[in-house]
Amino acid sequence: MPESKPSSDTLAPRMSATRAVAFDFNGTLSHDEPILLAVYREMFSARGRPLSADDYYGTLAGLSEEAIIGTCLGVEGEALAELVEERIEAPRRLEPDRAVDGHAPATPASRTSRVEDREGHRSPR
Repeated sequence: MPESKPSSDTLAPRMSATRAVAFDFNGTLSHDEPILLAVYREMFSARGRPLSADDYYGTLAGLSEEAIIGTCLGVEGEALAELVEERIEAPRRLEPDRAVDGHAPATPASRTSRVEDREGHRSPR
């Protein structure tokens, strides 16, 4: 007697289609807060609003670009949208060999994985 292949009815209980996958990149898959701090420091200093690491990590890290920029620079609407776009593009303009607070610069690899410092030590999560 020939072997029969399992029907889709018999596979259904064991396999289900994945409907969605969520990733929490910032701080989980990517340690980019030092890079973001450098970007915000440059952006805010250029507008006369220096930003300390304590202020960033203590009150701003983890907030949306709109919340950080809108709060710190007191902008909204089109001005806020333009500054958010500037913030999004800023890591691409960082000098390739420039370290940020001891971390490697933003490269395609460091955007998707934990960052290594110049000695090859992986950053903590």
